[in-house]
Amino acid sequence: MPPKEVEAAISVMAETIDTAYVFSEKGRKIAQHLKTVHGQGRFNNAKSWNELAEAISKSLQQFSNDGHLYVRYDPKTVKGLQNPPAKSLRFYDSKQQI
Repeated sequence: MPPKEVEAAISVMAETIDTAYVFSEKGRKIAQHLKTVHGQGRFNNAKSWNELAEAISKSLQQFSNDGHLYVRYDPKTVKGLQNPPAKSLRFYDSKQQI
């Protein structure tokens, strides 16, 4: 698995947990934990995105004691995030749509 892509994915996960977790202080701690264990190489043995998601989920749940906190790999979602659809721009003047 490409290290830069793994690093980017973990950064997004940590940022999301930090900003969106229901208890803000706990979210910051969980996000920091994720970055720390990644930096220690805990996820280096993952051979696929699914294995990485499982390893991260296990680590997050053990640290947070939150069984609802998990990571799921969804190739369709990843593709959509990597290649967002172009926005349709429409310009209007006072008489007609251009």
